[in-house]
Amino acid sequence: YNYNLGGQLSSVVGEKKYLYKYIDTIGYDMYEQRSYIKYGNGVETSYGYSTNRRRLASLDVVSPKYEGKIMANAYSYDEMDNIIRLENNVAAKNAGNKTIGGYTSHHYDYDKWGRLYKAEGGFNAGAKKAHYNLNMSYDKLYNVTSKKLDLTQENLQFEGSMSVGHELTYQYDEKNPFKLLNVNVKEYATDSMKADTLQRINMYDFDANGNQTMASVALVKDSSCLADTAGQQVRQLLWDEDNRLLAINDNGFVSNYFYDSNGERTVKLSQPDMAVFVNGASALKNDSSLMKFVGYVSPYLVVSNGGRYTKHIYAGTQRIASKLGDIEAFGADPRRVEKAGADIRDIDFGKKYAEQNDSLSSRYDQLGAMNKPEQNDDYVGGQSFCCGDKSLAEMPQNAETSENAQFEDNIYFYHPDHLGSTSMVTNIDGEITQNVVYIPYGEVFVEERNGTWASPYLFNAKELDEETGLYYYGARYLDPNSTRWLSVDPMWEKYVGMTPYNYCAGNPVIYVDPDGKEKHILYPDITPPSKKSVENYAETIKWNRLQERNALNKSLTNDAQNFSVAENVIGIFAHGVTNGKKGLGIEISTGERSTTTEWMKKYLEDNSLRWNADIKDKKKSIIFLFACATGKGEDSYAQRVSKDLNCVVIAPNETIVSLTRDGKQEKPKVYGEGTLFNTAGDWSVFYDGKLVDQMPGYDGFFSKAIDIEKFIGNLNVNNFLKELSVKFNEQNK
Repeated sequence: YNYNLGGQLSSVVGEKKYLYKYIDTIGYDMYEQRSYIKYGNGVETSYGYSTNRRRLASLDVVSPKYEGKIMANAYSYDEMDNIIRLENNVAAKNAGNKTIGGYTSHHYDYDKWGRLYKAEGGFNAGAKKAHYNLNMSYDKLYNVTSKKLDLTQENLQFEGSMSVGHELTYQYDEKNPFKLLNVNVKEYATDSMKADTLQRINMYDFDANGNQTMASVALVKDSSCLADTAGQQVRQLLWDEDNRLLAINDNGFVSNYFYDSNGERTVKLSQPDMAVFVNGASALKNDSSLMKFVGYVSPYLVVSNGGRYTKHIYAGTQRIASKLGDIEAFGADPRRVEKAGADIRDIDFGKKYAEQNDSLSSRYDQLGAMNKPEQNDDYVGGQSFCCGDKSLAEMPQNAETSENAQFEDNIYFYHPDHLGSTSMVTNIDGEITQNVVYIPYGEVFVEERNGTWASPYLFNAKELDEETGLYYYGARYLDPNSTRWLSVDPMWEKYVGMTPYNYCAGNPVIYVDPDGKEKHILYPDITPPSKKSVENYAETIKWNRLQERNALNKSLTNDAQNFSVAENVIGIFAHGVTNGKKGLGIEISTGERSTTTEWMKKYLEDNSLRWNADIKDKKKSIIFLFACATGKGEDSYAQRVSKDLNCVVIAPNETIVSLTRDGKQEKPKVYGEGTLFNTAGDWSVFYDGKLVDQMPGYDGFFSKAIDIEKFIGNLNVNNFLKELSVKFNEQNK
């Protein structure tokens, strides 16, 4: 890994017998956002950002194989920073004996809470076409109450047309509104030959910790068989005391998961997805040698059946490339490589193997699964760890065979979208091998392959477990079909009033949840700000937006809770919404955004005791609006609130930032625009809609910032209002 003078990653090169260039160059703009990356196969990605808001505007991928673009994403936003349109305006390309890729477009609509309620998308590659419509609804706790998806395809999976869809209606417990009771499911599938419909009710159960333990079908009406098959479809889920998913039993087909002490998945075992019955009895021996095995040695190395492995290359947390190999390509038998300096011949593999088998057997017993796999001691080419392999003790460790190694060209490079989701995969020659387009929440809309390796790392670059249809995020598993997590958010206390099962507050278009614990805005390849460059404007804005989501829990109901109590003073902590010229509105901790003063009035009436007391006593309230640039420009949001609500509003006219330096939290400062914080910003004071005063908010060359906490604590409200009233009357004259 090589870094530039600013400490940022600039290239990644691997060295074995040959040099492997995974990242040739990474370029950054003046805001230290990634603007360019050239991969080891010559494919280049360029990022373009809007000048006023630094929002991602374009994402272009160019491959030398095609002498042009293979992906060209263009983004459009509303004033609340929601993506409302996403288009990829590149035609399909030849890949092997088929074409991959094509024109795609997505349109998104949001409710007043910023939640996605409607999405529409299309794919066009000549004779291959597809289209989807998604409609969502939510309750006040962000529970999904309904989902309707309609999808059509032409000449994609087969020659001809197909229409499929489902409609889900969710019912929750009245006493525990976070608990899902059942989902009424209606499904249909239509092709040129026939039309099938299915209706069922899925019932759910949970343990005391909120982990889903059961999903069963209560009623099925299937037009293809005209039968009620209720009770024949059951999914059981087994969890440990740390709320980690241990096993899933799908009607006898069991998948098992193992974790390390940090909760990271280390092993995945699943049974073959087939069954043979003779006269009603199972005729397929459930041999452990038939089980699918995936071992996660580390985030960088994953092994599977037959000694096959995948080596992952990362740039920060972004997976850049995957290299495929086997034991021969590895260069040494991994069983004979030293482990943390220990002599591998001293390890009792037989004991370890027996312990794992006992654990596995216990899981089948707890699930009541009868199809328990038989133990198999003979594996890995007939050489077993568990049965006293004498040749293992006789073999020298670190057997080196790399001198005879050939160049490993089975390397695939990832080209993600703004969410980090795998959009295209190219091989070492820059040829497209995989193209994936998504429906919001992670369902696959279109997937094309050229017959070679296909990556399982899809939505948000998370692994899709094909045996269960679930995405593994680390702390939790996501069901893209139901758009819900299977377990409670470990950080749910940060999102009080919001169901711990919702994914990214109902907005999967601009937010990602990297590990199942917390949502973030992720424009491609944005790295967290370095400690040494906190003055950098764009970095600090990004830092502040993340920090602010923690601070926003100081809602309107906690009037001025951070400061010494002063009569009639209301403190509002929010994110300011601007167009660069003036303050338009605010976003509060629940994610709700508004640009209207009517909304503010109602929210104050519903949530602020102090506001209601002032109204009753006919007193004029003073509102400190801690929200960026809400006092900026003519007819700003703060000015309109002051006018329409007949109150005093004190708001910043530029960016407000509370930085941490040397471990100490500084007071809020108001900084002017520019690459560096080197200009002054002010607190604008509005009295019944008039700008009557400005108080310095930045201790730069021109002014001395006021100490807001001290100001409020020592504030004589009556005298302050009299002074403002005099200034107001002078302006009116």
